[in-house]
Amino acid sequence: MKLIFRYQRIWLFLVILVFVLAACRKDDNLEVPAIAKSANKYSGDNIQKYFSLLCDISQTTPGFFPPQVARAYGYIGVTNYEAVVNGIDGAQSLKGQLNELSASALPNIEKGKGYNWGITSNAATADMMRKMFETKITAYNSSRIDSMENANLLQLSTNEIPDVITRSVQYGKAISSAIYQYSTTDGGDKSYIDPFQLPYNLPTDPFCWVPTGAALHPISPRWGDNRPFLQVDITNTQPAAPIEFSTSASSPFYKEAMDVYNQSKNNTMDQKEITEYWADDPFNTYPYRTHI
Repeated sequence: MKLIFRYQRIWLFLVILVFVLAACRKDDNLEVPAIAKSANKYSGDNIQKYFSLLCDISQTTPGFFPPQVARAYGYIGVTNYEAVVNGIDGAQSLKGQLNELSASALPNIEKGKGYNWGITSNAATADMMRKMFETKITAYNSSRIDSMENANLLQLSTNEIPDVITRSVQYGKAISSAIYQYSTTDGGDKSYIDPFQLPYNLPTDPFCWVPTGAALHPISPRWGDNRPFLQVDITNTQPAAPIEFSTSASSPFYKEAMDVYNQSKNNTMDQKEITEYWADDPFNTYPYRTHI
């Protein structure tokens, strides 16, 4: 009987403790220590929606050609990763690894405090999208980002502690602000204002680009001078030298050029659809992709 009574007291104590903690959470808005959800426990649907919206915004923002769009995608992706890296078991931050991104460049989470990684991702991604398209973004597209951010936040905040919501939003925006400052020093900042980098004199070598249509200037001809994310990869993984240019019909270069030309005259519908999907042009690639 003594043993049964002892167990009853233990269970009574546990029940009282649970009710006290629940009351504190409900009435006093205190955080109850709990095991934080890992980042992979959150759905990736919201990020997919952002990147679909990013495709639309890329199409409808003046000055955003392939180099500028690729740059925006890159920094938005880095921002989203850094916003959730602390919620990924065994993952490492990119600070101190990306070219010139110092170990002290990014904010740290508050130790022992709870975060909702879905909310940090939402806040960071939306904020970085606005920053990447900045002065050229239309009012309509800006409102679409705002609407998506608000809808996602409402969904992700269900049954979440208010302090966690606030802290997660603040951390996400602090990450985007830090990554954006890093981006401004890469040589491509605001390149959408002058995507053709004029004045630029075309080289006259026979193997160089020449206008073949409405575009009279190459897009971002000095883009190769921008800071890359990974200097080591660029140094150690350079492709082999291209085949030597030649106009001789017996040369390897001429043969490969003719192969491409002949293929273009005999493409099947499936092959045409593939090339449209991979068109190096944000104004054309995305509409074809949505029809596949």
